[in-house]
Amino acid sequence: DLNMVAMGHPNVYPCLSLLIPWALSAPRKFARILGEAMRFVGSDRIIWGTDYAGFGAQIKAAVQGLREFQFPEDMQEGYGYPALTDEDRAKIFGLNLAGLLGVDASRRRVTVQPSSPA
Repeated sequence: DLNMVAMGHPNVYPCLSLLIPWALSAPRKFARILGEAMRFVGSDRIIWGTDYAGFGAQIKAAVQGLREFQFPEDMQEGYGYPALTDEDRAKIFGLNLAGLLGVDASRRRVTVQPSSPA
């Protein structure tokens, strides 16, 4: 199990990219897998990825789903999963990977110019 490996090796970061379909179609299964990762390694070492071979709308829905996701209360109480905070989401969505790669996430890299009407 990846969580057990990650517990013993601080350089191993579980990634959620292959869980995108379950986040949409089996949210309790997704909650169990994410909850175990949160318990074993914490939100400091979980990474969101979009290398799932889905299509853009599916990935967009999964991102929105994680933004709004919260562990069901019965799973928090029954399994000891922590509540997912905005800080946890920020780490999972990019701060963890930025730290791993040595990127200063507080610096803006790209300035988007508004498009002009044709």
